[in-house]
Amino acid sequence: MGDTSVMARRLADGRVQYGWSGNGGYFASTGIRLLYWYTEPSDVDYLFGLGQTGLIGTPGSEKGGESAFFTHRLTGEPCDFGASEQDIFSKLMFVDYAYFYDIDHNWYYISPSVLRIKIPIELIQRNWSEKTDEFAYLRELRKELLRYMLLDYSKENLEFAAYLYEHGFDPEEVLKQCLAKPFPLSELRDHYLPILQYFDPWVLAKPNDAGTAVEKFILRRASSLHVETCDWEDKWIRKRPQISYEELAEEWHAQH
Repeated sequence: MGDTSVMARRLADGRVQYGWSGNGGYFASTGIRLLYWYTEPSDVDYLFGLGQTGLIGTPGSEKGGESAFFTHRLTGEPCDFGASEQDIFSKLMFVDYAYFYDIDHNWYYISPSVLRIKIPIELIQRNWSEKTDEFAYLRELRKELLRYMLLDYSKENLEFAAYLYEHGFDPEEVLKQCLAKPFPLSELRDHYLPILQYFDPWVLAKPNDAGTAVEKFILRRASSLHVETCDWEDKWIRKRPQISYEELAEEWHAQH
């Protein structure tokens, strides 16, 4: 079976609890059930108390009274515990979908491809299509992320601009080459790996006030110790004038 999904949550003590939540874990099968039935902390406590499952059912369905389509398919195995959100992918191979209930009592959809993009689940719901599920939206979102990373972020962050210049990367050319391929982030990994290695493997997608689209992405430089995304500071450098990447690199070196 494919399309493996995991559900996870962050506990008050900082640990994470996680486990299998079924195959066919795309939003219309798994995410929408979490969003509609398990948004309150007490309901989430109940759900994780049931342990791992091949299908998320309605509350109380483990006691009977529902059709098979709405009944928990419990494995009898408890959920696992980890010290970090990084651990939620450690027990199952080839996880395609992750649903994370964070300390703010909100569900996030995590697309664990080349980068682990953490997306408020409401964005998936509002951009979901019966014809394409969430996949068309995610394809466009990854392109937006790549554009932001290579063009906007490199102008907001002098250190990254210097890094690109020192490695001989023209961000506009890199973007052009990546977008010409079916899987742009995979192209970035396969042919421009140093750019990818600059960043933490997690990315936050912050929605606009209406909750209908991504307002901005939050990126963080890679470090030996991963900082949990719930602790990332939302600090943004003022938009800089349109000057060349060489000038940005020189300005960065002049400051350090």
